[in-house]
Amino acid sequence: MRALRWLVFATVSLLLALVAAAASSGPLFPVPFRVEHQLIQSGPEGVQFTTEPVTDTYGGSWLVSSRADQGRQIVDFARREITDVRLRQGTYSVLSFSRMAELRRRLHEAERHTAGLSSDSESAGKTVSRKGRPAVTVDEVSLRDSWPASPIVSPVLSRPGIHHYRARSERSVLDAPLEVWTDGAVRFSEEARAALYAFEDEVLGESVRNEDVASLARLMAEARDKSEGAFPVRTRRPLGPAGMHRFSDDVAVKVELLSSFSSDLVSIPEGLKRVPHPLELVTARAEEEATRAASPRAKGK
Repeated sequence: MRALRWLVFATVSLLLALVAAAASSGPLFPVPFRVEHQLIQSGPEGVQFTTEPVTDTYGGSWLVSSRADQGRQIVDFARREITDVRLRQGTYSVLSFSRMAELRRRLHEAERHTAGLSSDSESAGKTVSRKGRPAVTVDEVSLRDSWPASPIVSPVLSRPGIHHYRARSERSVLDAPLEVWTDGAVRFSEEARAALYAFEDEVLGESVRNEDVASLARLMAEARDKSEGAFPVRTRRPLGPAGMHRFSDDVAVKVELLSSFSSDLVSIPEGLKRVPHPLELVTARAEEEATRAASPRAKGK
């Protein structure tokens, strides 16, 4: 009986501890806010490509990206799921974080096969390390020396509280430093920063993870930590080898705090049909092409 009472006591204590831990963790984004931003690619001759504005809404455990085509992508960090809603097509699709990472690896591998490149499937999705985790340095840059000017006019970048950071590593996926401008009016908690880094690194990161080099996700995470969680209102990364002067800028044109987070953003409207995610379809087609390219008949042509 004494052993049974101790087992019951230990079980109840564990449950209470788990409940307390869940309650103390709280939402990732307790103060909801909304950001409108654009992606701009530029080169030596100026702006070459600009996307339609996208509105990201943060609240609770969600990040919802609303597009100009009335579609939206819902990232649920609590459920570890991504839902793509396409109102014009009357459809929606759902992928887990792990499923999206798997599909991106498979797509990468299929495209290599079709191009006639050697397989790296043994290392795809795994951590490869020979030299060890490289150090990342993040320095704050004086706004007087801050360069270059934003490719679009944004009132956000001119308001007080903007800081400029430069993240670099001797061994990096980028050929030049990652430039990050932040706004301290909105800040991520340590828990939110960890969740964002895990998502960007494991789900959206390189298909073949290599701890020998600093990934884009890690450079971004280090910049967030250096700024104590201040929200990045502009990032600039190089495109291609150094010296080509081609860059990709993600620039916020509006940042605003919200009084509440609308549940409509994360609900699926009635009447929408669940279909395979576009990435599933693209991956299936790419694997079919890779199979045909590897067939004896194709090799004999």
